[in-house]
Amino acid sequence: MTQATARRSTPLKRITSGQVRALHAIGRARGLDHEALRDAAGVESLTHLSVTEAARLIERLQTKSHRRDWSPGEPPDRASARGVIRLATERQRNYIAYLFDQLGWDAEKAAGWLQKRHGIRDVAGGTFSARAASEAITQLEHAALKASHGSSLEDVSTGD
Repeated sequence: MTQATARRSTPLKRITSGQVRALHAIGRARGLDHEALRDAAGVESLTHLSVTEAARLIERLQTKSHRRDWSPGEPPDRASARGVIRLATERQRNYIAYLFDQLGWDAEKAAGWLQKRHGIRDVAGGTFSARAASEAITQLEHAALKASHGSSLEDVSTGD
C-alpha cells in the first residue's frame, strides 16, 4: 500500500466541539436554526463534517452579509430563490402536538395560544413557517419545564 492510499483510507478528523459551538453561534446571529445549518452544510448531522469542511462552512457563514435574514445557499433539491420561507415540518408539527399533550392543554386552549402568540391557526393542517414552529417549540418546552417544576399552568400559558 502506498502512502497516498494509506492517507485516503484514514478517516478524516471529525468536526470539533468548538466548531459545532461556533456554527451554532453564527447561525443564531444569522437567524438560522439547526436544520438550516445542516442544509447549508449539505449533511444530515453537523457531526458528519470533517474539520476542514466545518472550517469552510464557518468561513462562508462569517463572510456573508450581516443581515439577520441572510440564508446560506440551499441544496439543489430545495427552493433556491432568495426570500423563500421554509414551511414547518411534519416533525415540528408532531412535536408541538406532543408538547401540548405534556402540558395537559385541551385543543381549544392550544389553538388559542398558537393563534395569539404565533398567528398559527391550525397546527395540523395550517401553513406556517419553520421559524414560527421553532419559536413555538422553544416556548412550549420552557412552559413544560416550568410545569414540571411546580409552576401553575395558568402562569405559564399567559406568560405572567
